Amino acid sequence: MKIVQGLKKLRVIEKRMAKGIEEIQVLSSALSNEKPVMGNEEKQETEVKSLVQSNFDLVEEYLRLKLALEKTNLEVSTSISGEARTLSEWLVIRRKLGSTMLSTVGAMNDRAAENRRTLNRGLTPEGQAVHVVRFYDEKTKNYEAVIKAPDQSGKYRLTTRIIYTDNTYEQSAKVVLVRPYGYVYTEKYQSWSWQKPWQIFFKEKTRVKGAQVALYVLNQKKEWVLWQADSYKQKNPQASGENGEYVFVVPPGKYFLTVKSEGLIRYESGEFKVSENSVVNSPVAMRALFPWRVLVVSLLIFAVVFYAGKKTFFNKDKV
Repeated sequence: MKIVQGLKKLRVIEKRMAKGIEEIQVLSSALSNEKPVMGNEEKQETEVKSLVQSNFDLVEEYLRLKLALEKTNLEVSTSISGEARTLSEWLVIRRKLGSTMLSTVGAMNDRAAENRRTLNRGLTPEGQAVHVVRFYDEKTKNYEAVIKAPDQSGKYRLTTRIIYTDNTYEQSAKVVLVRPYGYVYTEKYQSWSWQKPWQIFFKEKTRVKGAQVALYVLNQKKEWVLWQADSYKQKNPQASGENGEYVFVVPPGKYFLTVKSEGLIRYESGEFKVSENSVVNSPVAMRALFPWRVLVVSLLIFAVVFYAGKKTFFNKDKV
């Protein structure tokens, strides 16, 4: 292969990779009221994966061509993070292709659709709320870690350090606000006990598992609608956990909360305002339906006492 032809081909590959990055960014997301460019969501998600793979294939082709053009062929190979390559390959990746590979993965984002959603104020021309649809899996492009939050509420400093294979690193620090979960509970009469029969007249607090907790927001048309939690990687409605816990992390706005659970009276909070990004985590007290069991037991006890008293009275008359 002639050197001039090889250099031209390298430039062609570079342009193809740059175009691929642009196409990935355009196709990676859309608004929920938009028809996918590829016809349907499944086809568009497949196209995004294909474009990403195509760019990585071009990276490999670029490497092969670049190495073929080099006069000096470094045969010494080394392994980094379990991947073995020659020193020539690692140098080319470090100098040129590393940024392309990072840009390819970084192009899988929802900024394009999110910008259109912002321009439209999150509404269709008919006033319906829209949300962003992603045609890629965030897990394929992110490194994730689970960090156990401190038990006590408060502000904490979180430092993140990313160490690269060449031993350089990036470090960032932010303040993390730890807030407790909200929880759903009710006050129920205690169960019957032969040792303590009187306890059926006293209540105890019990956490409610599996209650349906829903959050509503006041939209720009002054209508109360279910808050679109999926845009913030949350669920709404959500089921309360083992200990009745629930939580919503919300942007500024006006909200109200509803909670439903079998055997309990439906709860509805009053309207409340959130002035900045915050956490909805207020304890929710639900009232039980009318305590028929207590009423029945009370009537039985009354009947027994009344019957015993009546029997004693008649026995006295006979004497």
